[in-house]
Amino acid sequence: MNFEESHKIRRNYVSLKQSIILRGTSSDLLDHLVASSVISTDDYERILSETTSSEKVQRLLKVIETKPKSLEPFCKALEDSGHEFLSETIRKTTVDPSLIEKEKEKINDQMKDILTRTYACVEDEATHITQMQEIQREIEFGFLTSGKVWEGEWAAVETLLFKLFPKVKKKKKKGGRNINNPAFQFLKRIDGDVGTSLGSQDAGDELLAVSRNKNTQPMSERSSQSLCKILKHYFREHQLDLCLLDTLEEEEVNGEIFMNLRMDETAQLFPNLKFGKRKKIILIRDDLKEKEEKGELFDEDGCENIQAGTDEEERKVDQLFSEKFRETFRKFGCTVKDSENYLQNSALISNRVSLQSLLDPLHKFLYEQVDEQGIPDWIAKSAMPFIAACLNERANGTIHFGIAPLESEIEVKGTINGIPVDRKRVIRRFYSILRSYFYEDDFESVCKCICQPQFIPVTVPKDGAEESRRHLYVVEIDIIPSATFTEDNVFFIRQKDVDGGKIKSVFFRFKKGSTEPITGADEDLRNYMTVKSKLTLERKNQEEKPLDNKPKENQRQKFLDLFSAGFETVKDEIHPVLLLSPLDSNLGEQFVAENFEFINDIDPEVIFDFDFCNENKGMYRFVEEEQEQCLKVFTTDSFDKNSEEHTEKKDSYHNMLEDLKRTPIKPWIFCNGYSPLDKEPLKRYAWKQQRIEGFKEAVRFFSDEIPAGRAIVIFLLFSKNYGILLDAAEEVISKFKGHWLLFAETEQIASHWKKELLHRQCVDKKALDHRCIIGITWKSVNLMIKEVIGSKKQGECLIPMANGSICHLREKIKRELFDLEILSANECDNDLEIMNDLEKRKEQRKMVEENFFKGACVTWWNLWFEGDHVLKRSIHANFLKKVKDACSKSDNEDESKVSRVKLYHQPGAGGTTSAMQVLWDLRKEYRCAVVRHISDLTCEQIEKLRKYEETETPKPPIILIDNGDEEKVISLCAHLANRARIALRRSEDHCKVFCVLLLCERRPNLPHFVDEFSVQLRHDLEKSELDWFQKKGDTLQKQYLNENGIDPRLLLSFNLLKENFNPDYRKEIIQQFVDNITDEKEMCLLRYLSLMNSFDLDFQSVPVSAFDLLMTDRKHTPQQQRNPISSFGIVSTQTHMRNRGWEVQLTQSLLVLINRSGSVNYRAHLKGLYIINQLFAKEIFMYIQGQMKLKTSELMLDFLDSPMFLSYNKSLQVLQKIVGDILKKRQTLDINRREKFSPLIKDILSHESADKAAEVLERGFELLKDPMVAQQAARLYYIHKNWVKAERFARIATGMKPENSFLWDTYGQIFKTQLKEMYMECSQKSEMLGDDEVRLAVHILSKAIEKFQFEQKASEKEYYSKNTDNGYFAEIATIITFLDLLHFHPDTNDMDILRKFLVDPKYIPPSLTNFNPKIIQFIKAFNARTSFVMRFIDERISQLKWGVYSDLLSIIPDQRKMLFDLKENLDKYFGEDSNDIPHLGSCEEIEFVRRRIRKLGGSSLKVIIDLRTDENGREKLQTIENLLLEKVLPQEFSLPDLITLVSARVIRNLNSNGHEKEFIEILLWSKQAYEMAISQKETHIYLEPFLYLVLFHWQTENRNKYAKEICPVQQVEDAIKQWKLAYNQKYPRQKDETNPYQRKETTYFYLGKGVQFAEIVYYEDLFQDEHGSRYRKGDSIWQEPAIRRRLHRIKGTLKPNGLEVMVQQKSSLGNVNVVSIPTTLPIHNRALWNKQVFFFLGFSWSGPKAFDVSQENLQVSTTDAVGAIKSSVGLFRGMQYRQVSSDVTTNEDYLKKLAQLNERIKRIEQLKKLKVTSREMEEIQKEKDLIKERDELIRRRSDFLSGTLAEPWY
Repeated sequence: MNFEESHKIRRNYVSLKQSIILRGTSSDLLDHLVASSVISTDDYERILSETTSSEKVQRLLKVIETKPKSLEPFCKALEDSGHEFLSETIRKTTVDPSLIEKEKEKINDQMKDILTRTYACVEDEATHITQMQEIQREIEFGFLTSGKVWEGEWAAVETLLFKLFPKVKKKKKKGGRNINNPAFQFLKRIDGDVGTSLGSQDAGDELLAVSRNKNTQPMSERSSQSLCKILKHYFREHQLDLCLLDTLEEEEVNGEIFMNLRMDETAQLFPNLKFGKRKKIILIRDDLKEKEEKGELFDEDGCENIQAGTDEEERKVDQLFSEKFRETFRKFGCTVKDSENYLQNSALISNRVSLQSLLDPLHKFLYEQVDEQGIPDWIAKSAMPFIAACLNERANGTIHFGIAPLESEIEVKGTINGIPVDRKRVIRRFYSILRSYFYEDDFESVCKCICQPQFIPVTVPKDGAEESRRHLYVVEIDIIPSATFTEDNVFFIRQKDVDGGKIKSVFFRFKKGSTEPITGADEDLRNYMTVKSKLTLERKNQEEKPLDNKPKENQRQKFLDLFSAGFETVKDEIHPVLLLSPLDSNLGEQFVAENFEFINDIDPEVIFDFDFCNENKGMYRFVEEEQEQCLKVFTTDSFDKNSEEHTEKKDSYHNMLEDLKRTPIKPWIFCNGYSPLDKEPLKRYAWKQQRIEGFKEAVRFFSDEIPAGRAIVIFLLFSKNYGILLDAAEEVISKFKGHWLLFAETEQIASHWKKELLHRQCVDKKALDHRCIIGITWKSVNLMIKEVIGSKKQGECLIPMANGSICHLREKIKRELFDLEILSANECDNDLEIMNDLEKRKEQRKMVEENFFKGACVTWWNLWFEGDHVLKRSIHANFLKKVKDACSKSDNEDESKVSRVKLYHQPGAGGTTSAMQVLWDLRKEYRCAVVRHISDLTCEQIEKLRKYEETETPKPPIILIDNGDEEKVISLCAHLANRARIALRRSEDHCKVFCVLLLCERRPNLPHFVDEFSVQLRHDLEKSELDWFQKKGDTLQKQYLNENGIDPRLLLSFNLLKENFNPDYRKEIIQQFVDNITDEKEMCLLRYLSLMNSFDLDFQSVPVSAFDLLMTDRKHTPQQQRNPISSFGIVSTQTHMRNRGWEVQLTQSLLVLINRSGSVNYRAHLKGLYIINQLFAKEIFMYIQGQMKLKTSELMLDFLDSPMFLSYNKSLQVLQKIVGDILKKRQTLDINRREKFSPLIKDILSHESADKAAEVLERGFELLKDPMVAQQAARLYYIHKNWVKAERFARIATGMKPENSFLWDTYGQIFKTQLKEMYMECSQKSEMLGDDEVRLAVHILSKAIEKFQFEQKASEKEYYSKNTDNGYFAEIATIITFLDLLHFHPDTNDMDILRKFLVDPKYIPPSLTNFNPKIIQFIKAFNARTSFVMRFIDERISQLKWGVYSDLLSIIPDQRKMLFDLKENLDKYFGEDSNDIPHLGSCEEIEFVRRRIRKLGGSSLKVIIDLRTDENGREKLQTIENLLLEKVLPQEFSLPDLITLVSARVIRNLNSNGHEKEFIEILLWSKQAYEMAISQKETHIYLEPFLYLVLFHWQTENRNKYAKEICPVQQVEDAIKQWKLAYNQKYPRQKDETNPYQRKETTYFYLGKGVQFAEIVYYEDLFQDEHGSRYRKGDSIWQEPAIRRRLHRIKGTLKPNGLEVMVQQKSSLGNVNVVSIPTTLPIHNRALWNKQVFFFLGFSWSGPKAFDVSQENLQVSTTDAVGAIKSSVGLFRGMQYRQVSSDVTTNEDYLKKLAQLNERIKRIEQLKKLKVTSREMEEIQKEKDLIKERDELIRRRSDFLSGTLAEPWY
């Protein structure tokens, strides 16, 4: 029926309903209509099935309207049945033409919508052609989906088509073909054709309840998947975990392998499975074998034996089902979102099986194995009964295809499998069948009640693996039978009769208590007809019932409450921890890049990633590559002590954890697989067996490291594949109770998570709902977190190049240089957000200025605002010049390419600011950086910064080290110097300066003198500087009055400088603010903080979280009522807020006195607190101390007993380091020594007592367990003569760290000090020692020597130690103290007797004969031991330089002076005073001579050289020669004797011509000494024989006449090689040239131009001018005319490595040999390689060296070369220690002076009793001065023994 006819019926609708009467089971009208074929018999039955006549007529009219051309037959039937009036009325009814036009327009609009939605014009692609029939089908389908039938004409469609797409052309057909199906060119379909190939079903589906196919394959031919399907039932039956099947499948155990499986093999497959369960697997194998032999078939699903309905089996199914991921239904009535999907094998559950609510949808699951081509028909036909039932029940419902149903009486359960579908075919077939099944009069209503089928993608659980799977979907159809569309209708569907295949109408409803549709019988239909109106009314009432308008939670506010404690930005210290689920496969790289920037911005403490690491995708790749972050990768195995990573290497696990604690690199932990290490992902069971322990250890580690209550764990659910993460979450939530939250984009993703956590009882529902933030898109999450964090994009970092250009330092490289804060050439200018906004720039200016003037550290922004913020101190210009000079020349060019510029400054004087100003001024010329932290990687990072993108020789980077640890600075400097040396050797670098270290050192006491590369900055301000502060203060006051700034009175640091550090100002201001603090906790915090900052020499920030236990019981401020509207437009409700950090609630009075630092050391998450200035800290502490009337020790003990030390985490580690420094770090004095104790202990000793100081140290050690604190306790005790406790703590310290030489030194000092005290007591009382006391002294001495020798061994093993020689010095000093003490024994009081006892092996004083022989031998061994040790020390000092780092030592020991003092004392006991040799045995005479020679100064070459400065030096040298020649050489002499003889002869004749006979003797002796050195097995290695042989036997023109005496060239060459070997054996540390602490050997002699002895030039004579002044060191010295005049220039050929010069040595016979001489430095100029060069020949202790290698052989006038050399003789004055020797250096001098003073004092006492003369009265008046002088003498002697001869210099 067309629109016009239909409209006529509608206009007469009321009259027709009133006039037509249809009752009973028959009707004439209906009979006529059936007879005329207007309606069918089905229509007839459906009409009559209605209850009332009105309903029947209503149904009739609906049916008539759907029949084509039925108006006239209907009118005829009315006439035939007696309703002529109605028929005539209908025929006469007219229809308004405008209505018809509107209907046509409506149809036209619908066609237009279909065409524009389906097609598009593609002008440039003529290949796109669309047929007319296709377009027509699309229009018909479009109308069909709306429940209508298109009956239009093609002409109208074609007209509309050309109107919509003007450029479309109708393609002409040749020969008139296809006239009925024309084609259209340039018309392209745009909706696509979604089709997939047939997908495979998951072989692991455990819960498919009904088997559809039996597999008849024998077991031996089955795959591992098929085997596992069969085994499922048996494993359930034997109560075996089904996860074991995963292992079988992973290990590819197929049927054949399983049927032959042995018991021992099960242990390999399941190593953690108990024996009983492994035995069950073998029993299952035997059972299968038996069944197969009987011919039984095996069901792959293994479910034939499960008796549905039994409670036990239902329980098992439920248990297995609960292990599945629990999916959430798609939102009913809504289209599928791109992010929505179902996880394969997951579960769907609906408790909705009744019809109590018509609006809550019912669910039905269907799944069958259907051929892919038949799937559309199966879906459509299977859906019809359910649709009909929903319509008749008026109940919402969804039918799901691709979900396998499970039997259950109380709920609807299903397992998601998915099916492969062609979307287009499914939709078209569905509507086609829908039209054929439902009657025409119902079809439009049905279409309005049905949503188009939805296709939800099914994702395969990755478990990290990449599997090639077909696209699977779950197809869902929603039915919404709205009362508006269903009215009171009953809905039938056509269905074939089972018997005859006849079509009949069928009525469906739901089976009671089920969602299964069933056909209704006639009685059911009649009953339904009576209730359908009620159902419709109920449906209408429920639809009209107002919805629960409960406001949604404000998710943004919930996040703020959980993350930032309700603040819009984070204000307190937090430590985020991220746990990432695997990414959804739909989340592409672009999506990740646009939505997950916050992963890095949130700066997590650690990231646990449960996604499998793939090199090409994933969150890790995005963060590392796209965000250019520096990450440190770990796996769970890294935290498992028993993993292969740690079992192979000792201490590997401990070292890894220590590295994690120290490094600032962000750890990224892959929790389930990491492909670069071939760690594959595991399934849940295997993961729990193999990786969960490592994961738990990782969680424990970080939970222990993070301060309690400061962690915020964030779970990020990107997909539904989070089964393993869910298992892991239990451990995480238990460790971080109440400090976690979760983000998920949809409820569908998070639903299973929430249900499982509740099921596992990990958290209660209220807390769960509160902590899950669900429904915010990742894009919004990203923006929200970035806003709260306050992150902003990092500006581009530019650094200068050597050629003057600028390059971009990549962000990733910058982050890899994490030890350095790199100053960009465009620093601050690169912050475009501020630079492009004037208001923000003003705000930034104000903020950084106020912070700086309050006492915060200077920032680059302060310097960007130039002179308005930061005053350039008067030293700036000079300081800047020194740094620039250092960039072009090293301060020690011979030794190192690392320049050092030092800035010594008093605390608070602005040293750091001045140093940063220098960097700021040079940032565009040089690469500048500040060292955040010195680690093992700092050197490498500096080198990387230096070389970054440089193609030329780089400029030296300027590196600022602010108050760095001395040893670490030395280590860094040594490593840098070593890098420079390596680069030089490899010819990589031709730089003069490798880098410049700007060393900023804070010292309360500045040194008196500094070198040319050092600057000092004191507190005192100059007038111009004070004027600047005054002017700036006026400006700040004006700004404050104009309400544009802070009150200047609060800018305490600024005012301190303005007042020129006035102490009165400090006291006044401190009292004012401290008195305003009333909170006890705040006062306690200030007390402890001021205590630490006062006595901490490094003035370190204290972590905020370190005070947590002290401050956490503060009352938190009540939550404020929040604005109910958030940025997401959701109404807010009150939520629970996490506790705010106490640091954001401090009062203003306290905040004025303290500052917060951005980070503590290099630990980004730890925020710090410190008093604004160390001077203020001391003032605050003293004021609080005075108010509380407590002593320093009491306050310190109170602090050490405070709650701050009760929990262990990384903030406590920092706190413990600070406390350790306070207890042990000592201040450097300006007299080249350190204080004995730290400032704290020194303060307690000064104002309290040693007992109190000891109590503090002991408590500190108990707390810290630091052996260095125990060392301080031992030092304190032995200084105060508590020997027992001193030994106890020294024993503890060395036991804890036996490899530390410093601790052994302290241990030895205890006994040395005891001897010293015994000596001082005897010397003051003039009392004699008894035998027992001597025995005690020997015992003490033996223990001291034992400890010092332990120290010597430890120091030799230390990679670097500035304490290397201390043990040797201390041993000798201790022996000397003991010998001094022996003076007070009656039998050894006489020096001659004592000396005889010491040197005569047989002599024993009478009273000592009763001593144990071991004691006697112990004492007599001193002669040999002291001689050996003294020579050892002397050689090490003279043959090796201190190294490039010696100038970095704050305390530089004068070892030569110490050695001289020791020698002077030893000579008193072991030296001989006379040249007259007594008549003794030959051996005794020789020993006498040797002792005499040692006293004369013949103990070593260096001592012999020093005799040149002695007034009688030449005479002594001659005496040494004579004694050796006359008394030793004729007899049995040793190698040292010969060395001494040669040394004395050479030094006596140095710079002298002539003496030919003596020179010839030297040639013979040197040859003899060399032969002895290489043939004898000396315990001590002597280098002098090698030196003398090469020095005197090197072939020169002047030596040709000594051809007989001079060694062959070949022997000299061999000697050079043997020399190098001996040197490396003597100094094995120096053998490793890569060792950064390698000490360079000294060079004593050079080959000169004279003859005989004048050919030998001593280096000290060489490097001084005619006035005795030393030349400046460096390569330029070789150009000095005086030097070139004195040295012989040798010709050679430079080898192509630039490291050696080949010299031709011609013998007297004319034979030529080539000798290789190493160059002192690599020669990089390749133009010199393989060419003739000239050089100076020097003789270092490791062999000859070529100096000043070049092609120049400039001839300098030699008018008086010898005279020039002679003129230098005697000018060198060296270290003339004898002139500075005092009256306390030796026991003899001291006792003599003490006796004189005592005698005078005693005489005065006597005079007081007598009548005296005026002269005697004058003497009496001197008594006080004499007593004072005596006390001073005793003190100086004690200090001398405790200094040079006792306590170490460190």
